[in-house]
Amino acid sequence: MKFEVINELGNKITCKMLFCFKSNDISYVVYTNGHRTGGVLDVYASRYTLQNNSFILNNIESNYEWDLVDHHLANYLREEA
Repeated sequence: MKFEVINELGNKITCKMLFCFKSNDISYVVYTNGHRTGGVLDVYASRYTLQNNSFILNNIESNYEWDLVDHHLANYLREEA
């Protein structure tokens, strides 16, 4: 699934959702804008909510949440290999 985000400069950027997961009633999305840094695909993660059919991204707030994302990303990459 593709979606658009608006960056801090107000530019629309098309992103591709890699996967979503939920933990402790919080929804997370892991996605990419398709760019590569040093030959490696840039991957991002955010909390998300759905409001009026819009995908609202929010910052991940803790190291615990980043550990969850890392765990799910590692599983995703293993499955995709």
